[in-house]
Amino acid sequence: GRKGNVALLSDMGARYGFEVIGLGLEADKAGEAVSSTSIRRLLADGDVSGASRLLGRYHQVRGVVVHGDGRGGPELGYPTANLDVPAAVALPGEGIYACWYERPDGSVHRAAASVGHRPTFHTPDGALLLEAFLLDFDGDLYGEEARVSFVERLRDERRFPGVDELIAQMALDVTATRAVLDTASSDAAPL
Repeated sequence: GRKGNVALLSDMGARYGFEVIGLGLEADKAGEAVSSTSIRRLLADGDVSGASRLLGRYHQVRGVVVHGDGRGGPELGYPTANLDVPAAVALPGEGIYACWYERPDGSVHRAAASVGHRPTFHTPDGALLLEAFLLDFDGDLYGEEARVSFVERLRDERRFPGVDELIAQMALDVTATRAVLDTASSDAAPL
């Protein structure tokens, strides 16, 4: 119940025969304390680069690819893998991100990912959705577990007046994703 601290554990250690050594918080190079609270705050703000700095790795989420609206490929020309991410997992704030997408076979793909509510087609309510477009990939991902590593936030999620404007922006997002990932490490552990 978040009531534990070094003093309580030391008392319990004396009673039950274990030693307790209290350690201070770690700090990053800029002197900012590394804590789960600060990491969650950065993620909520969409600052995945800042969260990565504190984590020492990219922020990653896992989920199973499920069916979405079926609009991505046929209507927009950008088929997406819609990940069913457990509610307890911290997704970054709404926005478009350059990501690495890892499949169960260990292959790692470039991906432009959207975290949000698809405001061009839906009202912005409910849980955040994670949709990833794998660049230079053609295949069936349904039912697979995936790991998405967030490298950099590209822009805010926004509503477009029509499908043509959304498609044009998606093309720009793919170009920006390529540019970001050209210089980013794709190190990821196997699933």
